[in-house]
Amino acid sequence: MGPPNFKPAKCKAILPNGRDCTPPPRFEDWWAKIQVSDVAHPAWRHLSASAKDVIIVSIAKSSYAGSKGIKDAAGHPKFQFTFVEAKQLLKMTAPTFNRVMDELKNKGFIGVSDPGGILSGKGRPAKFYLSDKWKEWMPPPCDTKNIDKARAARKNPKREPLTVDLSCS
Repeated sequence: MGPPNFKPAKCKAILPNGRDCTPPPRFEDWWAKIQVSDVAHPAWRHLSASAKDVIIVSIAKSSYAGSKGIKDAAGHPKFQFTFVEAKQLLKMTAPTFNRVMDELKNKGFIGVSDPGGILSGKGRPAKFYLSDKWKEWMPPPCDTKNIDKARAARKNPKREPLTVDLSCS
C-alpha cells in the first residue's frame, strides 16, 4: 500500500501585499489576564474607552504570541494589530485607531518592535509588544485656579453689584 495522498500546503506563497493567505486567528478562544491593581492605576484610569478596548485585545494577542514563541530581539512577545482587525473586531474607524495607538504608545502601554510600512512595494504590518512603562506614568497636575477663584467668590457674598448703563447716547 502506498503513502496516503496529502494535499499540498495551502499557503506557501506570499501575496502581493506582503502577507500570506492564512486568515487571521479567531478570537473566540483567546483570553486576557488583567490584574485589578492595574485597572486601579492612574494611567489605566486616564485611558479612553477605545484605548481600553484595544489594550485588552493587545494583551490577549501578546499572550497568544508568547505561547507560540513569537518574540522580538529583546525577548518580548511581539504581535501585530492592524486597522483591519480593529475594524472587524471593535468596529473602529481609522482615525480612532491611529489616535488610540498613539495614546497607548505615549502612555507606555505598548512599544513598537517593527514599525512596518512598505518594503519593495509590499506592505508590512507594524509589530508591537507590551511595555511596563505605563506604571511610571502619572497624569498631569490639575489646574485648579478657576475652581479656587469660584470658591473664594462663593465665600465672599459682599461682592459689588453689577451695574449696567442703559442710557442711550
